[in-house]
Amino acid sequence: MSKQICLIDNGIELDTSGLELLKSFFTIKSVDLCKLDLSIIKECIAILTHREIPEHILVQLEKCRYIGVRAHNVDYINSEITNHKGIKVVGIPQVAQNAVAEHTMSLIFAVSKQIIISHQNVISNKWRESIPPNYELRHKTLGIIGYGTIGKKVASLAKAFNMNVLIYDKEHEQYSKCLCEVLEYSDIITLHLSSHKQNFNFIDTKKIEMMKNGAILINTSRGRLLDINAVEQALISKKIRGVGLDVFDNEPYLNGNLFQLDNVVMTPHIAFYTEEAINKMNDCLIDNLLNFFNES
Repeated sequence: MSKQICLIDNGIELDTSGLELLKSFFTIKSVDLCKLDLSIIKECIAILTHREIPEHILVQLEKCRYIGVRAHNVDYINSEITNHKGIKVVGIPQVAQNAVAEHTMSLIFAVSKQIIISHQNVISNKWRESIPPNYELRHKTLGIIGYGTIGKKVASLAKAFNMNVLIYDKEHEQYSKCLCEVLEYSDIITLHLSSHKQNFNFIDTKKIEMMKNGAILINTSRGRLLDINAVEQALISKKIRGVGLDVFDNEPYLNGNLFQLDNVVMTPHIAFYTEEAINKMNDCLIDNLLNFFNES
C-alpha cells in the first residue's frame, strides 16, 4: 500500500534522522510552495512550511488534513480557507526566544556603534571620515513594546549592560507603562508584538512624533508593524537616529528606499536562524505532525 504524500517546503532542511522518521510514515516531497504541480496539491495529506502558502494553493487542496508551520505565529496561513476545508493548522512553541533576543541586541549594537558604515569606511580607505561619535548603551533607556518570552529575554540582556528598561504590554499590566511614556522617554525602542491586525502600522507618523528626538528603532518581530514610509521620512529628517530591521512587510525586501540610507542596518529575517533554534523547531514540527496523525 502506497504511503500518503507529505509536502515539505524546500526552505526547511531536516537532518537525516528526522527525514527518515517521516519517510517511515509518508512519501516525502520537497517542493517550492509557490510553484506546485496541481496533481501533487490535490493528493497531499499534509504540508510542512516555514513561509506563507499562497491562497491559490490553499484553495486547490483536496485531501490535505494538516499544515504544520515552523513558526510560533501561523497568521500568514489564511484561516478562512483552511477552516472551511477542515485543515488543521499548527504552529510550534516559541523556542527561538534566545536567538531573537540576541539578534535584537546585535542590531542595537550595530546601529548605535555604526558597525556597518565603519566597516565600509575602512575597506574604502576613508577611515573615520564623516562618521559622528558612537552611542553608549550604559544608562540609556530601552523601551520594549511587547513583553512576551522574547521581550523578557531582551530586557534581561539590556539590564546586563546597565540599561534602564521601560515596558509596554497591554497583557502584562503589572509591568507596563503608558505607551506615550515609553515612546517619549526611550532612547531605543524595540518591537516584540504579534502581527494581529490591530498592530498593523503600530509605529506610524503619530507615534514617531511622540518618540524622543534621535531615538533608535529596532524591529525583529513583524514587518507590518511599521508604517515604512513614515519610518523612512523620520530617518531622512533625523528624527530617528537609526533603524535596525530583520523583518519586512514584503519579503524578500529588494531594492527598497532604505538601501539609500546609511543609518539603517538590515538583516534578511534571520533573527531566529541559529543551529540550536532550528534543531528545536524542526523537532517540534515533526513531533506535531506525527502526534496529529497518531491521535486522529
